[in-house]
Amino acid sequence: MKNKWLYLIVLFFAVFNCSDKIAGGSGAGNPGATTVAIIAVSTDSSEIPDTILDSHSGIRMYPDTVKIIDDSSGKFVLTHAELKIRRIVFLFDSLEKKKPDINSVQSPLFASDFGIILEGPFELNILSGVSLPPVPQFSLPEGKYNGIRLEYDSINPAMILNCSFLWNGRTHHLIVSDLFNGYDVFKKDTNPFNINKKQKTTLRIILNASKWFRGIAIGPKLDNGELTLGQDSTLYLRSSVSNDQPSVLAGKIADNLRKSGKLLVNHSDTQDNEE
Repeated sequence: MKNKWLYLIVLFFAVFNCSDKIAGGSGAGNPGATTVAIIAVSTDSSEIPDTILDSHSGIRMYPDTVKIIDDSSGKFVLTHAELKIRRIVFLFDSLEKKKPDINSVQSPLFASDFGIILEGPFELNILSGVSLPPVPQFSLPEGKYNGIRLEYDSINPAMILNCSFLWNGRTHHLIVSDLFNGYDVFKKDTNPFNINKKQKTTLRIILNASKWFRGIAIGPKLDNGELTLGQDSTLYLRSSVSNDQPSVLAGKIADNLRKSGKLLVNHSDTQDNEE
């Protein structure tokens, strides 16, 4: 089962607990802790093995090599991937009459009419599992939530991907960077999810890496000269005001990544309880 999975894990995790003793993340001894993570998988399946969660951080890294295949069967090995998040918003269920108690919200969170907000910025490396700065510890009010909204850095590239690939018998490098406009909302299908301080909850935004290079054919475009390598043997795909091929492809990859995500919710009060 393990060999079927390729994981890019843990951009960040946040612990929700009313106690001040939160050492060990969402592990044993922290009832009500919630882990928030971004996980990229190379499959369409929504099944996540139990072993993804360890007893301390709530997340487990897999050392598998992550490969992405484009439409020309070109294989790209992902060596670095990051997202730059300006803020994280836990959205209220708009159909629920009784909203979470916003009067109980404490720093570093603050409440709005539409949800609970955690201000960044956070630079999230989804390969190393490091968030800079680390996501702080906080408590979320109990209640129903409709999803998680990620708002991106609007000044600097919000997405950076580094890959290695073979072309004409030699290894080259690919760097993709793109500015994101607006925000993305990740929901659990059509149903809201609950936050309960008596439960351990894992919120996982699943990004399907197998979809990122769909509609992209790098090799043929290098062959016909539509794309060219730099002097450092690197292919740069960057967003720009021009409508050239590198900019168009960077935007396409970014769009694919953003559309590849969905939210999974797991509570520890029931065995393998995926909402």
